[in-house]
Amino acid sequence: MGWNDAAEFCEKLSKREQLKPFYFRAGGAVTGLEGTGYRLPTEAEWEFACRAGTTTPFWSGDRFLPGWFAGNSGGRTHEVAELASNPFGLFDVHGNVWDWVEDAWRPAFYQQFADKIAIDPKCEFTPGLPRIFRGGHWDSLGPDCRSARRSTDPSYAFKLIGFRLVLTADAVRGISQQGNLVPPRRANS
Repeated sequence: MGWNDAAEFCEKLSKREQLKPFYFRAGGAVTGLEGTGYRLPTEAEWEFACRAGTTTPFWSGDRFLPGWFAGNSGGRTHEVAELASNPFGLFDVHGNVWDWVEDAWRPAFYQQFADKIAIDPKCEFTPGLPRIFRGGHWDSLGPDCRSARRSTDPSYAFKLIGFRLVLTADAVRGISQQGNLVPPRRANS
């Protein structure tokens, strides 16, 4: 799954739910919009959700235990919810597949926050910059699935990358009032 494909999925789902899309895809280019619909999380949002209130390398503590990685995956991806969720109720934030985020990769981006607190930072995309993915995958070593792990390495085949969606609380309320909100369910149900 490429980043542009994930953005296009967000666009189509937003339109289906009668929300204004955050992205518009035309061929190989994606344009960012001021939307109200589904989008990819920023790096900061992804890490906050992954950590689920913890400050340790993994939401479960200092040792890697909560996800699918090279030591327990059997060399394949797994269905969502086969392992425990983090305290926020999110599954597979460590391992299984990398997750695309909205941010671009600029090596020095976070240096600007060295002497101040960064509140929801976002590295805007400009052509020529790679996109970031987070969380490790089923063939990663355990330490490579930690909450702070990020990558742009193109050697990871797209079969190792997926995505999560973000939707604002206002949009969820609007969908719910329209009667379009589908209750969440487990992948195995």
